[in-house]
Amino acid sequence: FAPINLATADLGRHVRNGEQLLSGNFDLLYKNYYSYTNPDFPFINHHWFGGVVFYLVSLISGFTGVQLLFIFINLTTFCLFFYIAKKYSNIYVSSIIALLILPVISYRDEVRPEAFSYLFAVIYYLVLKGFSEGKISRKWLFGLIPIQLIWANTHIYFFTGFFIMGIFWLD
Repeated sequence: FAPINLATADLGRHVRNGEQLLSGNFDLLYKNYYSYTNPDFPFINHHWFGGVVFYLVSLISGFTGVQLLFIFINLTTFCLFFYIAKKYSNIYVSSIIALLILPVISYRDEVRPEAFSYLFAVIYYLVLKGFSEGKISRKWLFGLIPIQLIWANTHIYFFTGFFIMGIFWLD
């Protein structure tokens, strides 16, 4: 629940990206849009969809809503990973690891699209683990396709989805 320091945060840029994209300015997808010295330098905006989400949420509920969304995504991700750790280990080991990880998580208090990557990674794991254990049907795997498409345009860690699939495929 740290206050947003808009002078140093990237959130303003992400929100502005979403606003620009929804108004039809697609230059920021491939141009170094905010550079004064090198605006024509080739650039691929790999997190444009995160900006769209942040912009839409800011329209509804301002920066407070964006911060609450960020907290919700991080808390959901943490709880899901804790559930997985507890399920395949025990409450004691899971709690100790969670306590060790909390300072690292709390250090990243700035709203950033990477939160989506953490959430999508845990969803991938849950779906693939459920399928590999025979608890869910193959149809659930098709749900990973739209998640991957959203992920690839939300944050650069989208390759993690392919990595997780590869691990399950090797298994």
